[in-house]
Amino acid sequence: MQSNIVRRYTDPGDYIRDFKWSKADLCITARGHFSANRTRINLPRVLLHRYSEALPRVGHIVHAPDRALFMFATRTRSSWFTGATEIPCGAILRFGKEDQSFQRSTGRFEFGAASMSIDEIETIGATYGAGDFKPPRNTLIVTPTPAAMVRLQRIHAMAGELAEHVPEVIGVPQAARGLEQALLAALGDCLHAPGNDGRALGSHHRNTIMRRFYALLGEHPDGVLHTLEICKAIRVSNRTLTTCCNETLGMGPHRYLKLRQLHLARRALRLADPTARTVTEIATEHGFWDLGRFAAAYRELFGELPSVTLSQGVEAAPIAWEPQDFMLASEIT
Repeated sequence: MQSNIVRRYTDPGDYIRDFKWSKADLCITARGHFSANRTRINLPRVLLHRYSEALPRVGHIVHAPDRALFMFATRTRSSWFTGATEIPCGAILRFGKEDQSFQRSTGRFEFGAASMSIDEIETIGATYGAGDFKPPRNTLIVTPTPAAMVRLQRIHAMAGELAEHVPEVIGVPQAARGLEQALLAALGDCLHAPGNDGRALGSHHRNTIMRRFYALLGEHPDGVLHTLEICKAIRVSNRTLTTCCNETLGMGPHRYLKLRQLHLARRALRLADPTARTVTEIATEHGFWDLGRFAAAYRELFGELPSVTLSQGVEAAPIAWEPQDFMLASEIT
């Protein structure tokens, strides 16, 4: 049974919480009116996603295991990086066996993704003869021919339009199968372009350090961590960590940790009972001792004072930085 979802968001926490195809630690990095759209198209053998994000962000993505995953920009309005590498317009990210990636955008970002079982991608590769489309050891940038990429973009966009405006069409088995076959053929043409073996991304050493960095953050989902104690825990110098964070996240570790703490404080404020908690308590619990500077930084990023967030009452659902379960296999196959 196909299960298609179209959702719109006005709060970054609600958007991040709804990532079900992966585990995501995302930080919005600029003030502005946040809006995001997410469309999921669940075809018989392929899961498609389309996303639109109004503000730049940085984050760590842990992808669902045992799936072949491809990602590409659907409209170019800003720069998009995976690790320290900028992804060129018209390219496809072919994610490797390592199930983690570090991504950031510099402005409005619209992208699409397709994932399928390893068996399915092997079948497509066999159809193309010499093609081996299984997830490579390392994530690769694939540059299709312009015509092949345009075709993939068009069919992916068509699937999104159907899911949003006439979802009953995709609910018809013959129609869903036809759409899926067209998309798989377009993806196969993109991957099978002559001489297109893909270009590897990034530095193994840098990625190893960043994986340790995020693993430590994951062990302290609500804790206040400082750069020097992180360096000691993951056994790197401050200079090395700063270089790795600048290259991967577009900012140094100190700035990133403060941004992370602001997001954690916002989650705590949204979850708090305003009759039982105060802004001062929540701010100091998250490492902010200068309440005036905290309020100013909070307002600069989220567009409202922390007291306003707290006064809105208890938020029933958890938001950013809380790990999410992977989508069950039965939901995507």
